[in-house]
Amino acid sequence: MDDVIGRFWIIIVGCVLCFIIPVAILAAKHDDLAEEYIEKYVHDFVDNTAATARITDFSYSQLVNHVSKADANVDIAIWHSARYQAPYQKPDGTIGVYTAEEDYGVDHILACMYPDDYSTYDYELKEGDYIQVVITQREPTLSQRITGVFLRGSQPLTVYETYGRYVGNEVQ
Repeated sequence: MDDVIGRFWIIIVGCVLCFIIPVAILAAKHDDLAEEYIEKYVHDFVDNTAATARITDFSYSQLVNHVSKADANVDIAIWHSARYQAPYQKPDGTIGVYTAEEDYGVDHILACMYPDDYSTYDYELKEGDYIQVVITQREPTLSQRITGVFLRGSQPLTVYETYGRYVGNEVQ
């Protein structure tokens, strides 16, 4: 009887070693390649946006298509931080200038780009604004799920890429 139970466990361990571990290694390699692919297109999008000071319909759809090809379970967040300078009168009667900063998210950007069903507009930025793209996972990948089974617990969702640049002159 002990011989049958021993053989059963050898078969189970053999299946794990011959099937699940290679799948886990291939899934981890896929995650690495997807991360590199996403990084390339996020950098291209942000660099192009910073150089042209606008987000076009074509560049945004290209970003979404390329990122979705690599991993369909991601969220794309775009942040635009704009600085404004406005005059104000000091208590002594002189005029001073204060700087205010406003942040706009992807909902605002898309509402400006697609105001209705029939037209699209470029989202304009000005020199000195900051544009940032953050790509995060919505759910774990196959590699993270397999690793979670063996390590007793779920792996945390990762941020694939965070990249931002100032529009125009970098010195500002």
